[in-house]
Amino acid sequence: MRYIYLVIFSFIYVQIQAQTTIEQDIVSLKNFVENKDYRSAMTLGDKLIGDGVKEGYERHAGEVYLYRGIAKYHFEIFDDAIVDLKQAVAFNKNLSEAYLYIAEIYYDLSRYSSALENIIYYVENHPDNVHGLAVKSKCLLELGEPMAAKIIIQKAITLVSSEPELYYVRSAINSALGEEDKACKDAQIALKFGYEEAQSLVDSFCSKKEE
Repeated sequence: MRYIYLVIFSFIYVQIQAQTTIEQDIVSLKNFVENKDYRSAMTLGDKLIGDGVKEGYERHAGEVYLYRGIAKYHFEIFDDAIVDLKQAVAFNKNLSEAYLYIAEIYYDLSRYSSALENIIYYVENHPDNVHGLAVKSKCLLELGEPMAAKIIIQKAITLVSSEPELYYVRSAINSALGEEDKACKDAQIALKFGYEEAQSLVDSFCSKKEE
């Protein structure tokens, strides 16, 4: 009987140690992504998946695929990133952040309907995330719905008025609506706030105003 108890205790101890190690690896993986060390994130993700982290630890497997997918996104390995991100939510449906990156990828690939489909799901789960709202607004603009896009971006600016990306997006929307004065003003605000990409909009929209 004592032997049986010893075996059970040893088994439980090994399981706890394995769980602790995996959780530590997940923290390291997340830190790599947050510190923009995407190569290390991919390397560790490869190792964890190769070691079989997905077997019996579905919640952890989802996180591994999520962070490896984010790393691939930043390297513009888009097709593989989408596979990983979809795997992430297949293992853990609560990892809705994956839909944001899937939407970003589809937007970059000019697949705006697919991008909108994914960002809608993300925004439903994160209604006050201004970057998600900006992506949704951009998708609507590209799909020929500037008024709907402006309603969404207005909500985002109401939530966070100091985010330059939001003025950049609203500038493009105002231009699409024929409101060049407002487009110029928003582009200038975005540029003043440090959003360098806005320079091209300032050059375009504000030069029209001067003419």
